[in-house]
Amino acid sequence: MAVRKYDQGFKEEAVRLLLTSGKQLKEIAEDLGIHPSTLREWRNAYWARQEAGSGYEEDPATAKALADKMKNLQKENDLLRRQRDILKKVLGILSQRSRGIVISIYSDRGCQYASTAFRESLAQARLVLFDYIECF
Repeated sequence: MAVRKYDQGFKEEAVRLLLTSGKQLKEIAEDLGIHPSTLREWRNAYWARQEAGSGYEEDPATAKALADKMKNLQKENDLLRRQRDILKKVLGILSQRSRGIVISIYSDRGCQYASTAFRESLAQARLVLFDYIECF
């Protein structure tokens, strides 16, 4: 069997189709009439050039999809940071006011009540959490 030569434009278009269509590599290779390993090599070469900074020109549709994904990930990251900060604040409130307080939940006589300072810190933590929930 003779070795086929493909021009650079065909290779670029095949890789672009693979990256943007959402189809499986085998499916695209079959549609183009090439062996899947050939398309895989082209894709890997494309990725290597991208990492080196000399890849193909970026498709505007792909660039927009990546920008949208980046924007969504940044929103999610901001939300997670706010949640972490709220939990840190609540933990700080609880640990600051309840140092040295030992609460025995189970005893011979049943549940014992927490001290006033601990109940106040729980109330303050509850308010912080409710303020957080109202933000969303």
